[in-house]
Amino acid sequence: MDSRFDHLGLLVRELADGSRVVVSRFGGHVLSWFAGGRERLYLSRNAIADGCQPIRGGVPVCFPQFSSRGTLAKHGFARTRVWSEVPSAAADTIHLRLVEDAESLRLWPRHFALDLHVRLHPQALDVELAVCNTGGDPWSVTGALHTYIRIEDLHATRLLGLEGLRVEDMLCRTFTTSLRDSPDLSHPIDSVYHDVTGPLELRDLRQCVRIEQSGFADAVVWNPGEVAAARIADIGPGEEREFLCVEAAQVQSPVLLEAGQSWLGRQVLRIS
Repeated sequence: MDSRFDHLGLLVRELADGSRVVVSRFGGHVLSWFAGGRERLYLSRNAIADGCQPIRGGVPVCFPQFSSRGTLAKHGFARTRVWSEVPSAAADTIHLRLVEDAESLRLWPRHFALDLHVRLHPQALDVELAVCNTGGDPWSVTGALHTYIRIEDLHATRLLGLEGLRVEDMLCRTFTTSLRDSPDLSHPIDSVYHDVTGPLELRDLRQCVRIEQSGFADAVVWNPGEVAAARIADIGPGEEREFLCVEAAQVQSPVLLEAGQSWLGRQVLRIS
């Protein structure tokens, strides 16, 4: 694991088969998942590790807002807050929690508890996000697990399982039905697929990753492409070919939570 991140409160779990997951308390952020003899998540060589700005790569938590669809900063504030570790009896699990404080109440006057469970299994990574309304008034949220999957070559990658779904192309600002067995990844992509129920499958030159989600209704597929990536300071030269974001997300229909209610979203990555 890159030593640049050592000061961010790293938590590590390892299995006998050599699998390992590294999670930062800053952002409640999964930084690394090593399985099957190699790294499975992309983490930019230019990622900023100053403990203030979001980290490029891994699995950022977007909460309580997805993207710029609201009044908060892009993707909300959870990915730039310091989370607290909650002791877990399970040796393969990291449990982090984020609750409101003076700063979050200034930005978003809601009382909440956000629990992140990261479970490491042989050949699988299970990330679960639980949201609880701990206040007295109802509120709604959008969000995502903004997963960056490391790939060999974007142009030799396919993402299967999206055919027939309603899709919002956020670059062209259009709504259509997906007619392809895999999105065209030879061009920039920023698309929200709605009402995802079945698993997705990412295939490249060296791997097949099965992507399952529950709770989250949408899946977001993102890669900026070469031209836009060159304008993003924390993506290194040519690195846009090394990842595809496949995000478990709640975008189209915000989750409404009454006082005391909870909601659970989950994404599981399996090497097959």
